[in-house]
Amino acid sequence: MSRKIKPIPSAGPSISELEVRMVADAARTGWYESRNNYLEKFIKKSAQLTKRQYVLPTAHCTDAIHLALLSLGIGKGDEVIVPDVSWIASASPITYVGATPVFADIEESTWCLSPKSLEKNITKRTKAVIVVDLYGGMPRMKEILSIARKHRIAVIEDAAEALGSSYGGKPAAGVANRHRQLLLQRPPQHASQLVRILRRHQRHELQCNKARGSRARRSVRNRRQETL
Repeated sequence: MSRKIKPIPSAGPSISELEVRMVADAARTGWYESRNNYLEKFIKKSAQLTKRQYVLPTAHCTDAIHLALLSLGIGKGDEVIVPDVSWIASASPITYVGATPVFADIEESTWCLSPKSLEKNITKRTKAVIVVDLYGGMPRMKEILSIARKHRIAVIEDAAEALGSSYGGKPAAGVANRHRQLLLQRPPQHASQLVRILRRHQRHELQCNKARGSRARRSVRNRRQETL
């Protein structure tokens, strides 16, 4: 008689009555002028948890990595290194911008990116590395950042699975922040504004162009009326 095999999940949510009440309250009250109440609370709490000045919510972490790559100007002909053990969303945004994902090995002790394998895979076309904090663990970030500075490549930290973890006293999602801003070569507030525009599919720019067009048309009409 064969025994039924019971699967053991690698991870799962922890949902209490508090989360249930908050979701119900958001569905009931999060409309019109109150639509951003929970979003603003999330931004504030996330900034406190990660010790970051700028927090920009996205629909999911795939969008966040996509926006990070766009903000760095990465595109066709570039290479981005990513660990070969992760979820597909850690690598797929690289192809969205036309770049090539290069898979590096992980370490047995952490299941995270190996600094040695990272450096081995760096070429003249390498523009960034996406470091994945896996199953609540974090890689040896000090060595990874040192390698990235040496080769002048950007570091994007995918901390979706490790919020609440820390490395060397620094929280997940906050370790690679300073280095990435250095590579952007612009003040962090400007980088934040750029990502906001990209997140909105450049609708801000389109709205500005539309507004300028409307003002120009009104000006032409006024001149015509004055002429008549």
